[in-house]
Amino acid sequence: MKEEDGYIYKPNDDTFILLDAALDEVKKTDIVLEIGTGCGVIAEALLKKAKCLVATDINPFATRVAKKKEINVIRTYLFDGIRGKFDLVLFNPPYLPDDAYNEEDKWFNLALIGGPTGQEIIKEFLDSIDKYLSNEGRFLIVISSLTGIEDIMDFAKSKGFYTEIVREKRIFFERIVVIKGIMKK
Repeated sequence: MKEEDGYIYKPNDDTFILLDAALDEVKKTDIVLEIGTGCGVIAEALLKKAKCLVATDINPFATRVAKKKEINVIRTYLFDGIRGKFDLVLFNPPYLPDDAYNEEDKWFNLALIGGPTGQEIIKEFLDSIDKYLSNEGRFLIVISSLTGIEDIMDFAKSKGFYTEIVREKRIFFERIVVIKGIMKK
């Protein structure tokens, strides 16, 4: 077992539903940003399908793994320190509702827990995304029914985005979707 194995979110259903949507959405001319790349599964799959790809993660263990895969990755929180405009922004956010925080599981918790309602980090992302999208830019984000899919879509609309569900999957007691957002003109 590698040192970082216990500290990085392993690819799961939410990862693969976003990957599937991203593979359909990405264009050869796109400059892509993936927020929260984790072990880099999505970024690695898109490296040769886009003009340019940059990934971020707050987790130092995740950025180390992504760099080993030759992904251009920056250790940062959301858009902190990011410059430029992107044609496609991908985000599989921490969306589980919980305000418990365990220092022992810090890096793993950061990948899962989105705040007391699960919406806090998602709303922070949506508050800033417009500054980073090109004129034809769009984003794909994973949302869970535990977080409130309609609430997030309404919030995105209030921020000036057209939204639509482009992927959907039921997992036990939860429904996960990938929402595509495009700025209203």
